[in-house]
Amino acid sequence: MKKYWTIIKTEFQRQFTYRVNILAYVVGNFIGLFSQVIVWYIAYQYVDNIRGYSYQEMMSYVIIGWFFLFLTTNYGFETIIARDVHTGAMSNFLTKPMSYLRYVITKSIGRVIVAFMVVILQGMAYIVLFKQFLVFSLSMEQAIVLGLMLIGSFFIKVFFAIIIGLIAFWSIDVKGVFALANVVIRFFSGAYFPLSIFSGMFVNISLLLPFAYTHFIPAQFYIGKVSTLSALGGIGIQILWLGILYIIIKLIWKVGIKQYESVGA
Repeated sequence: MKKYWTIIKTEFQRQFTYRVNILAYVVGNFIGLFSQVIVWYIAYQYVDNIRGYSYQEMMSYVIIGWFFLFLTTNYGFETIIARDVHTGAMSNFLTKPMSYLRYVITKSIGRVIVAFMVVILQGMAYIVLFKQFLVFSLSMEQAIVLGLMLIGSFFIKVFFAIIIGLIAFWSIDVKGVFALANVVIRFFSGAYFPLSIFSGMFVNISLLLPFAYTHFIPAQFYIGKVSTLSALGGIGIQILWLGILYIIIKLIWKVGIKQYESVGA
């Protein structure tokens, strides 16, 4: 257990050595959030309701979704894994008692602690700034369920980052794959707009994928459009997908590491 804590602490300290990067992410996230606020403000100028969402509900959806997006973003974790493959750094883990996959997952926890500290301060500022436009109805029960969904969302994103990063076993550059995957994940998670704005068939397809449970469902649950029972069902689906993604990771690793060793890495 001590070795895991050491990795978490080291990554936490390392993140704070790049304060300019943290500031850049804060500014970038604010611009992204503010642009959504402006778009929906304009959209509601002449209507009181859009697809069943009042202005307050839509603003709450955007803000809560931002919390989930910010706290589950990997910040280029895919490229770090790809770099370890290409530089041979991964070789150091082939003879160590800790597997590389466990190292990556533990390291990601150290990163998210920094993000959590930043989001608390930034989130408080947003709540003060947009409080007149938000729905405030968070009970202890909701907070616990949202907390569990946040944990599930975080690890779903981490597992996807690992899968994309491990593509480096067969590809020199994964940046293009990462960029495409990022757009697809955000689209099907409801990060750009609520999925329910589309037709029922699209929503049904989206709910079969893990992405909706990292953004759309948690935000829907907060504003009261999803029941506690449905939210708990969403957590169950998160767990199911985590199992599926873990199996995929293990299969990719098993095949990829053979090729990695065969080329003398």
